Amino acid sequence: MMNAGVHDRWRRLLPASHNFWLPALVHCVLATSVCETLAKPAARASRVEPSVLMRDGTLEGCGLVAHFETEGQRVRIDLNTLRRGGGTVFLLAGQWATSSGASEPIADLALASSRLDTRSAFGPASTTADGGISMEGALDQVAGALFIQSVMVGGARIELLARNGARLHLEIAGPLPQSVRASYLNCSGDLYRP
Repeated sequence: MMNAGVHDRWRRLLPASHNFWLPALVHCVLATSVCETLAKPAARASRVEPSVLMRDGTLEGCGLVAHFETEGQRVRIDLNTLRRGGGTVFLLAGQWATSSGASEPIADLALASSRLDTRSAFGPASTTADGGISMEGALDQVAGALFIQSVMVGGARIELLARNGARLHLEIAGPLPQSVRASYLNCSGDLYRP
């Protein structure tokens, strides 16, 4: 929504007889892709499941997998906590399939919770062999715990940008199901057990 000061400046520029269409004019002037992005409703996850990552019989990570189906598109978002050395790394990955089942190459992926936006806290994204995308962010123990808690309790908003310019706005609604939260807590306890 535009503030009153901007609205008043536009009103002064136009004759009084044109004030009835002023909001429409302002909308047209401001209708950039950014404004459209913010105004678009986000599609909610059709299901969210716990994720436990194993490698050679050893626990490697814990997290969640969110599945979305919107406008004939299928999207999978993975958010996992990995233990690397003495620190914590969060891995965010996405895959996007069109209605025909073909992989839609992803150019950018962002996840924002009440605590953190991956655009500022994670490293650059890299493309996976199947056209998906992944990115990592190293967070200290407190920041990592607060981040995953904010996603588990408050949910998150996700934006995907395909290489062809198409955008998808997705939402993981919080709080997540008890089964997902409990699985993460059990798994992460084992992940950091000495």
